[in-house]
Parts: sequence; structure tokens; C-alpha cells
Amino acid sequence: MPVGRVRRGLIVLMLDAGASVSATARTVGISRRFVYKWVRRFLAQGVAGLIDQPRPGRRGTARSEEEGPHGR
Repeated sequence: MPVGRVRRGLIVLMLDAGASVSATARTVGISRRFVYKWVRRFLAQGVAGLIDQPRPGRRGTARSEEEGPHGR
């Protein structure tokens, strides 16, 4: 399982167990702002809200074996 998703699950579990937002942020290693972000998404979407959403921008392209690591 991806580390980020495990971390987000831990956030939800810690808060459910009564930990403060500050203690949860320190334990998980993120800012309080992101703890609130993931809690809001969990409350709105359930477990599905803990999954990464696609980011904006250009997607990477796969290189063929013939091109090599530098695209030549």
C-alpha cells in the first residue's frame, strides 16, 4: 500500500481515538493544515477521499528501450 495512503489512514485513526490535530500532525510528520485537509476529504468522501487525486500538468511519457535514459 502506498505510504501516503497509510499516513492518511493513520491521521483518521488517531483523531478518532481522541488525539489532537497538533499531536497527529507531529506524529505523522505533516502540518496541521494538511491534517485538516485529509479529515475534510475523509468526511466528505469516506475512504475514497484518502486516495491521491490526479495532479495538473503534463503526464510523463514512457521511453522505449531503444531510446535509452536520455531519449536518444
